[in-house]
Amino acid sequence: MAKASELLLMLLKMMFKIITNLSLLSFPLIALANENTPLQGDWKVASLRVNLNNPTRMNFQSDDDRVVGRFFKVSLHEINTNIPVLDKCLDPVYKKKTTTLGQYIKETSGEDYGTTASDFDLQKAAGETVTVFSISCAGNISDKLVLSSLAIDKNNDIYTLWGENNIIILKPDNNNVIKASYDCSKASLLPEKTICSNSELAAYDLSVSKSWNTQKEALQRVGLEDKLDELKENQKVWLKSRNKCNSDQACLKKSMIERLGELSDVTNNEG
Repeated sequence: MAKASELLLMLLKMMFKIITNLSLLSFPLIALANENTPLQGDWKVASLRVNLNNPTRMNFQSDDDRVVGRFFKVSLHEINTNIPVLDKCLDPVYKKKTTTLGQYIKETSGEDYGTTASDFDLQKAAGETVTVFSISCAGNISDKLVLSSLAIDKNNDIYTLWGENNIIILKPDNNNVIKASYDCSKASLLPEKTICSNSELAAYDLSVSKSWNTQKEALQRVGLEDKLDELKENQKVWLKSRNKCNSDQACLKKSMIERLGELSDVTNNEG
């Protein structure tokens, strides 16, 4: 599993480099915007659209729980996110232009690929006007990559190409209420209380719970009792391991990210 995950990340990074170069070539952007932009604020991944028509697409499902629910924060001097593979951008400088969502998808995907909005089930929004911000950063601070452009529409939804065959849709995250998969007022264990004290950890907890319940319901539908018992036992083992983190937030985050990877492996293998 570890080697498969490492290979997946390596391939995604390579694709990001290609897309970044294509984006830089495709955008005759006009106005330099090194100031306040409508991008500034807190955002959360609401949806992941996967190009199912491309046989070389990466090993992600539509609305993959590893991606949905992750944060994206934009300030004047930094873009920070916990979306897989992406890293923060320091001192972002923007150039902007106006186009349609369909044209943005076509340009950032690379015209040679013939990709359209319908490949991502976004055909109804293809004609919508968007403001596209290309982004350059002060420097690469790790081996991860930053997004090269973002498109925002009149409803304040942000679209961005994540890899060649995935589109992330971000929505404003103006709700400061921390919500886990359980009632935080009844949390008794230290790791549960710690998760309830941190919005990022609570979001990961929700993702793990959603992914596990999806697996459970799928196995129940097809009557695979042995697999269902195995899934339940693995969850119990993982919870015991997670709880050893106690109040260590980094440990809890790592544990939940790893569990999401394990559950996604089950999904992809079954799919």
